[in-house]
Amino acid sequence: MDGTTIFSVICVLLCAGYLVVRYRRYNIHRALNLPTNPPRYPDSAIKSAKEIGKFLFTRAEICGVNFMTADKDTGVSYEAIRDISRGKDTHIVNFLRMAHFLGCEVVIRQIGTTDTEDPAITPQVYEEMIANIEEENRR
Repeated sequence: MDGTTIFSVICVLLCAGYLVVRYRRYNIHRALNLPTNPPRYPDSAIKSAKEIGKFLFTRAEICGVNFMTADKDTGVSYEAIRDISRGKDTHIVNFLRMAHFLGCEVVIRQIGTTDTEDPAITPQVYEEMIANIEEENRR
């Protein structure tokens, strides 16, 4: 075999591989019912994060929760609570952008007046879990 034949075979195999990958991606999108051209939300993630923060801040006022002391009750730092209440928590904004990109909606609403978390997860246990996650992220 000469060089031209080998080059032609390699090109044909690469093209076939490319087509297989594109076809599989199409099938995965179709199976998951993902939008082929997902809508763009340039500012809606930031706007949604602010609305979530306002809603949670209003709920805190109704429940009589003071953000200055909420870190003792929830295990979430005051700075994080402040960022969430202002809609400036980058993790929430990134989460909302990812959900919007995938064609999903995030809904925050009251479901009851009792705590729905596991009673075994005390603020101290939650604080330890967050510390472990942050330590893992730093590595």
